Amino acid sequence: MVGTNTRWVRAFFNVLFNKYWEKAYADAFKRVQDSDIAKDIVQEVFVHLWEKREALNILNLPAYLNVAIRNKVFKQLEKRANHMPFFDVLDNMPSGHSKPDENLLGKELLNFYETLVNSLPDKGQNIFRLHYEEDLPTKEIAVKLVKNFEMAAAQSGKFCTKFPFDDTDIYKTVEGASYALAVHPDPKLMAYVDSMITIVGKAQEPDGYLYTARTIDPLNPHEWSGKERWVLENELSHELYNSGHMFEAAAAHFLATGKRNFLNIALKNADLLVQTFGPGKRHVAPGHEIVEMGLVRL
Repeated sequence: MVGTNTRWVRAFFNVLFNKYWEKAYADAFKRVQDSDIAKDIVQEVFVHLWEKREALNILNLPAYLNVAIRNKVFKQLEKRANHMPFFDVLDNMPSGHSKPDENLLGKELLNFYETLVNSLPDKGQNIFRLHYEEDLPTKEIAVKLVKNFEMAAAQSGKFCTKFPFDDTDIYKTVEGASYALAVHPDPKLMAYVDSMITIVGKAQEPDGYLYTARTIDPLNPHEWSGKERWVLENELSHELYNSGHMFEAAAAHFLATGKRNFLNIALKNADLLVQTFGPGKRHVAPGHEIVEMGLVRL
């Protein structure tokens, strides 16, 4: 787009503008569904094209315009994101003749959404999808698992689920909900998460130990747990496994909300582990490295 005759270059640019403006505007409007914003985007693209004409080496102008418009659209989206949560942007995407897959920006956003959700840990991803894609309230997902913590707090009853590591489902529920809260603040969800954290905290023993399969009935713990703390850790008790997932969840919750209610529970349990394990203390090789990973997260 370089020329020695400025008048000729300007005339040639006007020809290009008149030829491609309508198509560029249609592409921009299809993505943003706002006439004024679409016009602004096209104007910015062509102004940049004119100002940088001597530096640009464009072999395929329609392809260049398509990419440039797409990039401008996402910059507009970043501006909107300061005022509208990501999920509201998705919800407000126009359907395009009642067929969402015909909306290019919608597909690009959904691809980004899938990448984002797929990057979550498996259990966190599952809770996230249940809450946002199937509209299941977090309370409904977790209600069957909360009872163990309530009985542990009262030290009354009988462990009511199958495995001693079922405590982690509550932790992963909190973790998944925390990831959701990080991108889409929801006061009702936050209040329910706080209520679960309160229940978990009440189940914690004074020295920081937190393991409902034993605390509910210390004289008759779950058969995998062993008669004393930690004695079957290298087999089936999952005491440290549970702690690791709690640490991960507490860190996620703190980073998402800034609240320390779950973090303080986790730190109290972590302090117990430091007092119990290490050089000159108890040595146990757990079957899963999540406790070390969780401690690093803390």
